[in-house]
Amino acid sequence: IGKFGKYQFNGLFARTEEDPDLEEPKAWFNTLRVKRDILKSSNIGLTYADKIWDDGYARSLSFDYVLNIGKTWKFTGQFVGSAPGDFWSHSAWYVRFARENNIYHYHIRYSNFGKNFQDNVNQTGFIRDDDRHELDGDIRYRWWFNKKISYFEVFGKNNFFWSQEGVLRSWYITYGSRIYTQSRLSFDFNYNNEYKLFEKEYYNHFYRFTIGYNTDEWAYAKAEYTFGHNFDR
Repeated sequence: IGKFGKYQFNGLFARTEEDPDLEEPKAWFNTLRVKRDILKSSNIGLTYADKIWDDGYARSLSFDYVLNIGKTWKFTGQFVGSAPGDFWSHSAWYVRFARENNIYHYHIRYSNFGKNFQDNVNQTGFIRDDDRHELDGDIRYRWWFNKKISYFEVFGKNNFFWSQEGVLRSWYITYGSRIYTQSRLSFDFNYNNEYKLFEKEYYNHFYRFTIGYNTDEWAYAKAEYTFGHNFDR
């Protein structure tokens, strides 16, 4: 690991022995990352990872970027290709646009995971799902008062994804609000609505009420009450 000028380098090289219980052959693992600082506070990077064993291999190459434009705009993205196999079904990418300060935040992100993306990348890392188009967007706005009430905040979090064939697999929608007082008491309300397609369709929802003390700091106390419907329970 090291840094030279505007470049950062990270490498890891390891060999594992055969594990008959897990049916894992002995293998070499190699990873290398190079990141370069650009502009005032942005960067671009390349990451290579592979696993090599007697009868095969799995490797991936990733390009990513973080672009901080002005005081509030941030553009991020990544593309990952892997081998062996069909290139597009074993690749993934995303783009994300965000704008934020201490009053508001909003972003939108689009991701595309190939149908067989897990096959190679989970040899050297882990993702929990593939075969999807995903759209994600959050919004938050905070009104500052600096009186008995420090601030009042509302927010929304939205996520949808569907398969490469266009079958809707999930939505996750959460909206809520918070009041934070000068005495460090906070009062939160959240509503969530969710759909999941597994072996069958599930429609979930919950309501959550929270009372807390000092919840904007690292040490805090809070009490929550939640009720709703969760995977047929």
